[in-house]
Amino acid sequence: MKTGLRQLLGTILLVAVFGGAYYAVSHIDFFSSARLTREQVDAQTQKIEGEIILQLATLEGITLEGQVFETKEFQSLVDMTVVLERPSVHRPDPFAAY
Repeated sequence: MKTGLRQLLGTILLVAVFGGAYYAVSHIDFFSSARLTREQVDAQTQKIEGEIILQLATLEGITLEGQVFETKEFQSLVDMTVVLERPSVHRPDPFAAY
């Protein structure tokens, strides 16, 4: 009885898998709906390029004057740079006792 039930379930599973595969292959819209056409990609690219050009145009209008760097406030700034030393990754003798 169990063998017959297993064969029946196996057959149903195989039919379902092959039926799903046939449906996926036979319906081209199933795969093409997720893909972008070349025209859509070109349109997206042109839109993004336009946005980048607008941002660059706004940056072009910004000017830095050297007067900012000559003020006493700027001159009073202190460099607080900390040099980080690279720690040793390994022990000189890994087999030596602690």
